[in-house]
Amino acid sequence: LDLVLSGHNIVDAANNPLTNTATTGADQTYTVSTTVVDSPNPTLESIERRQPASQNTNSKVLIYKVTFSKSVTGVDISDFVLSPGSTGGRDDGKSPIATITNPSDGVYNVIVSLTVDGTCNLDLVLSGHNIADAADNQLINTVPTTGIDQTYTVI
Repeated sequence: LDLVLSGHNIVDAANNPLTNTATTGADQTYTVSTTVVDSPNPTLESIERRQPASQNTNSKVLIYKVTFSKSVTGVDISDFVLSPGSTGGRDDGKSPIATITNPSDGVYNVIVSLTVDGTCNLDLVLSGHNIADAADNQLINTVPTTGIDQTYTVI
């Protein structure tokens, strides 16, 4: 950034014009980029019970909080399934994964709607998802890194 040599209207309090337009210190240069900085791949950190908070419940609507290590895109209902061994689900052939909301960066609420009581554990599909960060770094794991993978028991 340079000051123009003439044609400016810079004056002091006594109305004296600025005459020296040369800097007295060293020039500084900055490089500005709009390129997204590439960073490590996102990871799945946890799948936790959100609502209801307790493991044992009679609610047929369950909300899981799914947390990624950073903001990601491409998350949709086809990315989630009930774990093998889950005994709760639906008896009408529909997927129990009803909807997903994104309340904050890297956090998603996965709403599960059941018609059959039993145990329910939410999993991320092993393949076929398009979950990535802004630099297109793909999600590298489908099992929570912190070990938090909570189950509901619907009675």
